[in-house]
Amino acid sequence: MSPYLFLLVVEGLSSALHRARRNRLLNEIQMRRGVSLTQLLFVDVIFLFGFGFVRESQTLNDILDLYITATKMEINLEILHYIAMG
Repeated sequence: MSPYLFLLVVEGLSSALHRARRNRLLNEIQMRRGVSLTQLLFVDVIFLFGFGFVRESQTLNDILDLYITATKMEINLEILHYIAMG
């Protein structure tokens, strides 16, 4: 996959995660006042942050399933990290 196409694909994933956060399906982690995280996306690794609630886990699963279906890409679970806080 070309680097530019990959950036568009990852931007779609990021947008889906932000939309879920806006709809209160995902919780953001407060790092300090005014700074919060739901995800960190790097070239070859994705860090997802949450509280580990069932609803969050299902939402993440739905988003990742949509990502896999839309891109025909597979997610290597060895490099996907979900960090549950709380």
